[in-house]
Amino acid sequence: MPSASSGKAITKIKINKNDVGLYFGKKKIIISNDAYLLSYLYVGKTMSKKEISTLVEYSQMSKLLNYSISLLKKGHYTEWKMREKLYAKDVSKTVVNRIIKKLKEVGLIDDRMYIEDYLCYAEEMGYGKNRIIKELQEKGFFAEQTKKLKFSEASEKKKARQQIAKNDSKMSRLSFEKRKQKHYQHLLVWGFDSAIAQEVVNGLSDSNHQQEQDNLRKDYQRVYQRLSNKYEGKDLRERLLSNMKNKGYHYRDIVKLMEEQNYANDQ
Repeated sequence: MPSASSGKAITKIKINKNDVGLYFGKKKIIISNDAYLLSYLYVGKTMSKKEISTLVEYSQMSKLLNYSISLLKKGHYTEWKMREKLYAKDVSKTVVNRIIKKLKEVGLIDDRMYIEDYLCYAEEMGYGKNRIIKELQEKGFFAEQTKKLKFSEASEKKKARQQIAKNDSKMSRLSFEKRKQKHYQHLLVWGFDSAIAQEVVNGLSDSNHQQEQDNLRKDYQRVYQRLSNKYEGKDLRERLLSNMKNKGYHYRDIVKLMEEQNYANDQ
């Protein structure tokens, strides 16, 4: 019989679906299947305290490594985000550092490559620098890392113009001024500086005057039908004028159309 100082003997081994239970009398430890398969364990084997501790640590490493790989199969992770996932498993910093080191060694975590891939994606999507920096920080990069990124003003303006060109056809029924407002708001949401958004939007020209007049007439008829059921006379005129101005049409064009409509009605 081994003495208490020489270690503890395994009294029972229970193999489960997801783990293995080792019994040392009334004491039980749970290890991973990988740890069990790679260790020479049997009932009656005596293990020292250090050997048991090493086995448990190896088992924990094995489980966490498999967990990390399962996460990486579903998507890319930065080092920081992977650390968050591992710490959520309530493990020590030492173990987490070892897992991260192993993942880096085999190229499963590479923050430099992650940034390069993301920048290519962001370029294709047409994101402005503010959105790029914000999303990278949400993915686990710190300010000192994102500050190193360079964004040229010319490139930002080019992307902003491309965003406008892509979305302008969707706004064809709006007035020119309302389209400009929508474009400006869109550019801010997509991460462009307000100064660049303003400059690009102000550079737009109302090249299709006929489309603007057609939109004005259509909107006027819709608003008139809605308001004329409730108002008349001066009250109706003021409300018509206010509604059309809010839609972004020029005052002189609205007044001209209203005069035309009144003249036609008088006939």
